[in-house]
Amino acid sequence: MIPMNAPCAAPTPKRLPWKTRSFRCTLTALSPLHIGATAPEPACRYAFEENGPAASNRVFFLREETFLSRLGAMSAAEYHRKPFPAEKLPEEEALRRGTLYELRATEAARSLNKEVRPFIRNGFGGAYIPGTSLKGALRGALLFSHLLSSASLREEWRRKANLLVEMMRNASPTNIGRIRKEKGHAPQLEALFRSEGFGPHSDLAKAFKVGDSTPFGEPLSLAAVNIFTAKDENGTRRLVPLTDQKSGKAAPLFCEVLPPGATLEFDLDIDVPLAEHLGAERRRKGTASAIEAVKDKEDFLLALQDTAQFLLPLEKAFLDAAHAAFLWKSDFEAEQDDAAIIRLGWGCGWMGHSLFPLLAYDEEDTPKSPASRKCLTASDGTPQELLGWARLRFSERP
Repeated sequence: MIPMNAPCAAPTPKRLPWKTRSFRCTLTALSPLHIGATAPEPACRYAFEENGPAASNRVFFLREETFLSRLGAMSAAEYHRKPFPAEKLPEEEALRRGTLYELRATEAARSLNKEVRPFIRNGFGGAYIPGTSLKGALRGALLFSHLLSSASLREEWRRKANLLVEMMRNASPTNIGRIRKEKGHAPQLEALFRSEGFGPHSDLAKAFKVGDSTPFGEPLSLAAVNIFTAKDENGTRRLVPLTDQKSGKAAPLFCEVLPPGATLEFDLDIDVPLAEHLGAERRRKGTASAIEAVKDKEDFLLALQDTAQFLLPLEKAFLDAAHAAFLWKSDFEAEQDDAAIIRLGWGCGWMGHSLFPLLAYDEEDTPKSPASRKCLTASDGTPQELLGWARLRFSERP
């Protein structure tokens, strides 16, 4: 007989069978990549090596204790605009202790005269790409591919987008609050990842996890970047600096970038039973517009390839029309069965991170908007390389 005060047994929770599929994602930079940290760093934090081999391109990112002793002799403007003077650098051994990490400067970056946008790094100064950045790219590709395969849904969202643009054109301080409240586009897009009638807990993205990348073991580049826009010059459409279209020159931005050819690896894990469960809920609810479950690398790979096949001709046509075909690389469109071209990080803009191209253009169009692109610049200020292009490959792990 069970005593009256005996504790009741806790109910056994329902659990899905635990079965994951694990993959190694290999990301190879095809053009410079920049994944930014939270805040820019002052120029004084960077020191250019002037000794040693001719035209040394070594740059040192100094620890705080290395450069703080100079602050008393500097104005606030000098602190933000002047690199640490090379003649005050300590000897090599002391310099290693006073440096958090090294970079390699492009020729244009040696004109550093303002703050620098650093690359995101771990506590030891190692540059890496957060798993959230790659997961966002995968999630966006699933949505892009789903809309691409559904003409009716795509037209529905095209109408919504056009309506929103028209509303914003007529926005004023008195009605902007109502417009923002009523549009509700973001929650509707998010709902495509969920079972109908369920909240964020049923988001399909919960079935897959992407870890942070391995740190990149080589020095990154310190580069000059500018924003170029396609403008008509004497009847010819060309890329010119956005801030000074008359002179053809503009003050560049400076940032740390992952160089082309750099390779980073991520771990991708898919909770197969959870993905199947969420997919079954969609089918049971009859949610025709919802994205199906993802259970294999092929689901991601095909979505990424669908996205690239739509975007690549548009981007190439834009550069051709702007007499900037020299910025295009054949690697951007090299077809491989086990890999896909993706856009990642700062510099991708609406043509790389959004549904805008799909809702605004057909594949045979030459896009005129957005008209600007961020490019690494040569020392004379001309555009040299596009930002944010990479190749992603999947391989299954045991």
